[in-house]
Amino acid sequence: MEGNAFLQPSFSHHAEISHTYNGALTTAFSFGYLRDGFSQVTLLEKGSRIQPTKTLNFLTEYSCQLMNTLTCNPVKWIETAIQTQVYDILSKSALPQTRPALRGWTGYVSADHQLAINKKKTLIGILNFWYQSPAVSGNDNQRSIYSADAGVKSLLLGKNLQLSLTWTDVFRTNIYRYDSYINDIRQEFHAYYDDR
Repeated sequence: MEGNAFLQPSFSHHAEISHTYNGALTTAFSFGYLRDGFSQVTLLEKGSRIQPTKTLNFLTEYSCQLMNTLTCNPVKWIETAIQTQVYDILSKSALPQTRPALRGWTGYVSADHQLAINKKKTLIGILNFWYQSPAVSGNDNQRSIYSADAGVKSLLLGKNLQLSLTWTDVFRTNIYRYDSYINDIRQEFHAYYDDR
């Protein structure tokens, strides 16, 4: 990995409009624009065995997103928030060794549940799950990814103090997998950021 003293900040601009119906269903539509986006790139040079990885500014991205969030209590002791997102991303590259543009639709869904374990609702169980379909991420194709979390939360001192114990990524599935092409050579990147 090589440093880059000439790396510039990227600038993102977002516009969003949203509406909440009956305090339970929120719908939002947004547009995004990213200029001078940066990413790590492994540059392959013919005739050389050296493959430097550098962080470079070379991306311009356009995105639009539709998001719905529903908050409800299916029964008295369960509070649920369900979110769905659909978005389209167009990512353009200014680096000639990479693909000039990538475009793709992506979906995301999450369900977050809080379950009251006692009548005072001071002991709460937590169950969360999310899934994202394959996506465009900069000049890479990201494969689908999902995760589940579980935990317990205790509200103390008149619900003014909160003590939580959370087990994130219970099934160890939150593995980031990317494919990219540099000089028409396929590269794969896999990472598991174990935050347990």
